[in-house]
Amino acid sequence: MAGLGVPGKRKVLITGASGRIGRALVPAFEEDYELVLIDREEFPGDVCAKIICADAADISLMRSLCEGVDTVVPLAISGNMHDGWETLQLANLTGIWAALQAAAEAGCRRVIIPSTILLAIDPERPYCSAKLWAEQIGEAYARRNNLSVIALRIGAVVAVNEPVLFPDSEKLSRILTHTDLVRLFSAAIEAPDDIRYGVFWGISANNPGLVDISETRRMLGYRPKDDAFRLARRAALKPRGIARITKRYIKKWIAR
Repeated sequence: MAGLGVPGKRKVLITGASGRIGRALVPAFEEDYELVLIDREEFPGDVCAKIICADAADISLMRSLCEGVDTVVPLAISGNMHDGWETLQLANLTGIWAALQAAAEAGCRRVIIPSTILLAIDPERPYCSAKLWAEQIGEAYARRNNLSVIALRIGAVVAVNEPVLFPDSEKLSRILTHTDLVRLFSAAIEAPDDIRYGVFWGISANNPGLVDISETRRMLGYRPKDDAFRLARRAALKPRGIARITKRYIKKWIAR
């Protein structure tokens, strides 16, 4: 069966592996999956899998690398919501197309497309339009090929020690912590084969949450553990948090 190069392990191809999301996924995935990594830059850390320094939009390269792969995760995309159309087309559409086309030709089981939580906030932004088009391209490939495509509308990805995890942050309802990010993508990889195409929201177990993740839980088996609001309250009680609150009150007092 395709994707079992190492006995008992799925073979997972990750493009853009050195990017923000890849840096969180790769170290966590090394034990469970046989990884093939692509990026134009070296991985900023120690990983067992060797990274292939190349352009993931190169369809010939992608065709060769997809042989024997179970799941393709194309992360070689622009994460800048302010990018113009030219950049978005090249990074967010050409790379996704190359991954889908190569995966379909090679007989891969699944492609996981990274989309965005911003579709629930500002869907008219060009960045969101590019993400929506990528989802639709994925749906077309799923319908025309023996390929499962899952699109994940990913929340605001943060580590648990980042400043945004604080009670005054307006992003708490859409946070996706690194640990839950790993759980989300792992769930998408392991989800039943009969999911031919689906779009799923991906945030942590925030209470309240910006979007409803009940379908993500039910269909993919996603089990988030973190609540950004609870983490923010804990951060406020730590020395750095107390200093931050004190500094804020001093500024308000001076401004009177």
